[in-house]
Amino acid sequence: MPIYSAQDRLRLEQLLKDDPRSMAFTALAEAYRQENRLEECIQIARVGLRYHPKSTSGWVILGRVYLAQNKLKDARHSFAEALEISPENVLALQLLGDLELSEKNSKEALKIFKRLLFFHPNSERALQVISKLESITADEYAEETFAMTKLTPLKKEADLYPQPKPAERMQRVLSLVDAWLVRNDDLSAWSLLTETEKEFGDHPEIKRRRSVLQRRKGAGLAFNDDSPEPISPNMNREEQIRQKKLEVLNMMLRRVEEARRSSLL
Repeated sequence: MPIYSAQDRLRLEQLLKDDPRSMAFTALAEAYRQENRLEECIQIARVGLRYHPKSTSGWVILGRVYLAQNKLKDARHSFAEALEISPENVLALQLLGDLELSEKNSKEALKIFKRLLFFHPNSERALQVISKLESITADEYAEETFAMTKLTPLKKEADLYPQPKPAERMQRVLSLVDAWLVRNDDLSAWSLLTETEKEFGDHPEIKRRRSVLQRRKGAGLAFNDDSPEPISPNMNREEQIRQKKLEVLNMMLRRVEEARRSSLL
């Protein structure tokens, strides 16, 4: 964000005085934040967001001030609002990821930094955090796993390795497909979808991911294979790339939400 001088601040104050609904509220709030006038920043941001609730910058600035005040719940809410409006906002993603790290919410932080890397592949911060967090796997297991317990007789193989339920198998497969989509490994994603379709048939989630792959191919972003030629979207290349990223992200978020809901049942 730009650095505002005292003269800039005075001009912005006059603009807001003349028109309280002006979008200049974000610039004035940032000017106050830079001068460490945090309460004035919060006041300006809140008023401005009442008039412009879809202002991503307004929510990000408000979240940064709450962070400075160590009001982490309010900061988390503000960044979440910004990302609801603009899922690809790099600053909001990094600030929210760092907040979760500071609270030792490793799994949530990892998820957020993976989203950041998706939209900003050259982010050194995201690469650094993901590299460290992905190596931490002990907390994925129950404490009993590491306890010294008395050995029990071997069970039958079917009892030791029970087959997952169809819904669980579907969820695992779709998660793997989503991971390949993020990595642009479209050939692996397409092959796995083809195999999965033999078991689950014309499932809506399979169709949705096939549609993403076909759009990529139509935009010249995907693999070459013998799959049917998709209908080329009527949009420029930049919009196609952005649309592709949003579609994959939305699918990943749906899977996360479905997994969360399943764990609550």
